[in-house]
Amino acid sequence: MPKTPTKLLIETVEIAKFVTKLAPKKVLSDFGKSVSREASIFRLIVESETQLSDDDIILALGIDARRCQQSLWKLKAMLLEHVFEFDLKRANYSDYAQRLHALDLSNARVHILEWLGAAYSANAEANFWLKEATVLEQWDLALMLLSPLLNWATLSGDQTEYDRLCAEQRRFRLLDAALADAREATERTRIVFAKSGAEHPEVRPRIDLAIARLTPIAREHGTFSLQDALLRLRRMAQQVTMDYAEALAICDGTDTLLEEYPLFANRARRSRNALTRLMCYIQTGQTDLAEAAIARSLDLFDPEDQDWYGFQEWHFILLMHTEQFEEAHALVQNVMGRSRFASQTGTTRDRWHLFQIYAALFTARPVPGEKKPKEEKTGELLRHLMQQFPSFKGDYAGYGMAAVALEILIVLWRRGDEEYFFERIESLAKYKTRHLKRGHETQSNHFIAMMQLLETKNLDVEKIKKAAAPILKRMVAIKTIDKYQAQQVLRYEMLWAKTVELLPAYVAWLRGTGWKHEKKKAVRRKTVARRKTIARRKTRAKRS
Repeated sequence: MPKTPTKLLIETVEIAKFVTKLAPKKVLSDFGKSVSREASIFRLIVESETQLSDDDIILALGIDARRCQQSLWKLKAMLLEHVFEFDLKRANYSDYAQRLHALDLSNARVHILEWLGAAYSANAEANFWLKEATVLEQWDLALMLLSPLLNWATLSGDQTEYDRLCAEQRRFRLLDAALADAREATERTRIVFAKSGAEHPEVRPRIDLAIARLTPIAREHGTFSLQDALLRLRRMAQQVTMDYAEALAICDGTDTLLEEYPLFANRARRSRNALTRLMCYIQTGQTDLAEAAIARSLDLFDPEDQDWYGFQEWHFILLMHTEQFEEAHALVQNVMGRSRFASQTGTTRDRWHLFQIYAALFTARPVPGEKKPKEEKTGELLRHLMQQFPSFKGDYAGYGMAAVALEILIVLWRRGDEEYFFERIESLAKYKTRHLKRGHETQSNHFIAMMQLLETKNLDVEKIKKAAAPILKRMVAIKTIDKYQAQQVLRYEMLWAKTVELLPAYVAWLRGTGWKHEKKKAVRRKTVARRKTIARRKTRAKRS
């Protein structure tokens, strides 16, 4: 069996596809005429309809693994050398992308001229492209293009021109520093979200400070880049505090800004705004608007890039919220079957594995990785399944709670391992004690309170329904969203409805085994006592 392709080979395949799409025919013919090992690998990759494993290449070319790796490194370097020959217009890139690419290449040419001592030519070239850099608001490149202009003003003894260029240099530095500051604040916030699916109100003060620093500069200079960065920070500030209605208003402001600056209204910016808009519609329960946003915005995303996966995550959650479970299952199969799925971040893959199990459960399909009940206890099965989500460990405000709720549903569905069932109920109770504030009227508090009734009412279905009714009524009446509720695959009322649906059959199965609720309760007390004893021993061992 061939091994899974290494990251090196996967990246080389992607670069080869990129070169095939963008490079002129001359580049491809040069590779075709060559008899080198790298050219042979290139032809194998281009001509193959599927990703090749390292073993496939080694077998086809008759080379050892070490030489294969060396060839892949060399091939990657050769492919990247052709970046200057990419034809973006032929690949239907936007006018903005084409002009930005031309600016990058021209900046490289200017500095080559400067290094060769051609000060006059470098000055003439830089003078033209500095205007383009200003129009495209590429302040870092503008600063680099000022170097040959300042040099020529110095050589010419032109004091007036030198002073003007120095003033421009100070302005560009101010604008570039302001954008860099906003970019750092955005990236530091995104670092938190990269490991957690939840909103994080604790990062709001940092975002507010960045907004306060950027606002006066944006008002004074009014460039698109500064206004766009300011809107993005304001939108993030509303998202992290779950003020999705205000975040939607800022999305409208971003659309207006893109209409005012059509040059900058490329697909990347419009798709990012569409993704935020979709998320806000779903979180505020505006499912009709969310469905319209998906139909309107899907073409903005390049299949399999990072934003596309994020867009499809919210698409899946919308399908689950609107009880389109078969469509949700089909979407999971489509996304997880994509060629680039394996190269996504661990957190992204874990979320889709969680979605896969939810979709299987709600379409009455076997849970992925499931064995027959006689072959494996439910607790052992679930421990195996939960190992699929390593990034959820410690992510209490993210999808970790959704994973525990899923475990409980699977136990009810599988009708087995009652001890593990109550262990997961206890886990939710600990979750509530440690992470939810007492006395706060949040949906998360009420949902866990209802789940605890399964144990306190000894699995008596009628008593559970009666006790849960007023709690459920209070829960659905709460319109504010807490950070734990925001990252659930299904709404709490849907999870509770599924629990109540599966519970009678589970209780009937338990009674058929001859176990009484009182006996179960005694077993649970002994289990809890045993765990506390083990925890105390571990604490004493650490102290010693």
